[in-house]
Amino acid sequence: MLFLIQQKSLKLIEKKIIKWRKKRKKDSNIHLRNNPGYVIELKNVFKSYPISRNSVTPILKGVDLSIKRGEFVILFGKSGSSKSTLLNIMSGLDRANYGDVIVENINLPYLSNEELTKFRRQYVAFIFQKYHLLNNITGYENVETGLILQKHKDTKNFNIKKAFEEFDLLDVVDKYPSQMLGGQQQRFFEFVFRYLFYSRIFRGHIGNLLFIKLAIVIISENGNKIWNL
Repeated sequence: MLFLIQQKSLKLIEKKIIKWRKKRKKDSNIHLRNNPGYVIELKNVFKSYPISRNSVTPILKGVDLSIKRGEFVILFGKSGSSKSTLLNIMSGLDRANYGDVIVENINLPYLSNEELTKFRRQYVAFIFQKYHLLNNITGYENVETGLILQKHKDTKNFNIKKAFEEFDLLDVVDKYPSQMLGGQQQRFFEFVFRYLFYSRIFRGHIGNLLFIKLAIVIISENGNKIWNL
């Protein structure tokens, strides 16, 4: 009996989450645009997550934030202070329950899931603290897949093998991530950053919105190459 009650509660929570992930109904705020000189603006943003049938956990409470175009902004705080939630909302990975999230003159809560995917592809680049490599394909195929997903004609000009050679990674070209040593995975991550992320942002393939969540500072030789670009 207890199991059935728990199952019903879980289903109700799932329904709430699905409902909150849907795009917001159209109203006058759908046409809000960024103020001149700004690229990201959050206005009275609230975010909560359901934890039981009748209760929710408030995460963000009326957040206001404005970021100018060209600014480099660092968001810091103790663990559990909702930094990731805020980054996810600004980048279109998650939705605010209330308030406006205006990025590149687009009010994100009004976009469908498909539209949010297109928004992220066009305007946003992410660096996560985990490597997020595709474990079922080789190192070469990981890079090749990233280039294909960019859907930009210039990516066809990349010489992937030469890029591996430049970063002294020829030993992992045909390896699966699970077959790479820890150091090799880190160097491979730096390499992917250089040839996928750098090529997209600094060569103008996408907008200039960069969301970084790093747990450590890259201090290897390849890391220094990247940050000196």
